[in-house]
Amino acid sequence: MKRLFIILTLASSLAGQMSCDKIDTACDEIKPTSALVDSLPDSIKVGEPYIVNIDYVLENSCGSFEKFETTNTGDKLQIQLITKYAGCNCDQTFSEELAQFNLLLEYPGYYSIEFWEDDDDYNTFLIKAFE
Repeated sequence: MKRLFIILTLASSLAGQMSCDKIDTACDEIKPTSALVDSLPDSIKVGEPYIVNIDYVLENSCGSFEKFETTNTGDKLQIQLITKYAGCNCDQTFSEELAQFNLLLEYPGYYSIEFWEDDDDYNTFLIKAFE
């Protein structure tokens, strides 16, 4: 899976290199990026925020963290990391970055926390929220 991500990322970077000599907004893009989370605790206390460290890769020097998009359906929370690429004159080097997500569960119970990796593929953690 990570190998596929790297291959797709390299392919998109090479395609971007061909058009990076132009100076216009055609090079600007906002898109989801794989959120790499190694672990989460088995449980967290209700109402107390837990900071989740998320690694992600920027494809070139024009990229930056934009925001998190979340979908919450009952006991399932899906989290997608969004990056922004602005400009055409970019160094075509990958960089691994760190973002922090503030996880706050308001009710006791079990939750499925899902971090988007690719297409419909999520890295899923089951967490108990206790009082």
